[in-house]
Amino acid sequence: MNKSVLTIVRLVFFSIMLVLLVVLMILNITERGIETGTDKILLALFIVLIIWAAARIYGLVKALRDR
Repeated sequence: MNKSVLTIVRLVFFSIMLVLLVVLMILNITERGIETGTDKILLALFIVLIIWAAARIYGLVKALRDR
């Protein structure tokens, strides 16, 4: 399999994951709120995962551009 095809597949996967994480975070905030400590920890984990997915997307786009 060509490396650029695999990179595009990864890019699509991480893009879908980023959108799903944002949607799940918004749903969690609107339905449960941020009242307890557990909710705050869950929100922090969502934010960390969103930043991680965005960094992976940035790296994959940069790798595709360099080729």
